Amino acid sequence: MKTSITVILFCCFIHPALVAQDSYKIKNRWKQTFLNTNASIPSATINNDWETAIWQLIDVGNGEFQIKNQGDGTYLNMQSNRLSSTEIGADWSSAKWQITPVQGTQFVRINNVLKSDCFLNVEKGLACTPIQDGWWSAMWALENVNKQTSTVNETSNPMQSNDSANELFNIQRILESHNKLRREVGVAPLTWSDELAKTAQKWADKLALKNQGESWELKHSHTQGLGENIAGGFVNGDPPEKRILNWGKDEKANYNPATGKCYDGKKCGHYTQVVWRNTTEVGCAIAVNPNGKYILVCNYSPPGNYSGQRPY
Repeated sequence: MKTSITVILFCCFIHPALVAQDSYKIKNRWKQTFLNTNASIPSATINNDWETAIWQLIDVGNGEFQIKNQGDGTYLNMQSNRLSSTEIGADWSSAKWQITPVQGTQFVRINNVLKSDCFLNVEKGLACTPIQDGWWSAMWALENVNKQTSTVNETSNPMQSNDSANELFNIQRILESHNKLRREVGVAPLTWSDELAKTAQKWADKLALKNQGESWELKHSHTQGLGENIAGGFVNGDPPEKRILNWGKDEKANYNPATGKCYDGKKCGHYTQVVWRNTTEVGCAIAVNPNGKYILVCNYSPPGNYSGQRPY
């Protein structure tokens, strides 16, 4: 089954007659870095003219490929449990790779034939190790240098895409979650702001880098003139729109309409910002880590939660 999937993939990505001529840049989905042989074999930011970041995919049969560097003629290799780019023997299984699509995306995973559980990834620097299923650090785009085309949009950053993020993020569902809570208290619906979403994305990306361990760090950006809500979740758990509805489910009961404040010892600030009557726009974004966490950031304009004022 694995072989048939690989063959289908390369019928789409690489025409059989062009395998020997076509060359590719191999770009990581999470870090946006490229596989190259400049200074050993890192995954790094590159200059456009670096031949050390250009690779030929050589079909050796059975759905397996050798990955040859155009800059120095070496081959990607997993000899003696060490990832390198070296001269090889023709029959070395350690220099043969299977390239399989990630279902529902335009990315691939690259695993070694000799060590089948060894996948290229940048979880902790470039390595070939076992991976977990959802790791963006083990997903790669093959950018065709000859045709100047790509398996993904070359100008986009998957960490900054409001309509991708592993299909977790949907603007309409995010907006509707906010407006459902606002309808419950009779305030006007919010409209979507791309500018607020861009601001939210920048902070989500920064927070994601701080949340690669077991603990959570969900600090606010304190961006002047904006309200802000933040949540953390797991890609296999509640989607972002559910996290927003949970602000209503969990915090609405903490709000005391008689005083216009949270009950003593309770938190309700996420909820009151969502339903703040003078807020008219919202923009949200998520950033996903290879450890399965995502960070949701929503920015609001005008901001809410002013002391001494009621949300509605």
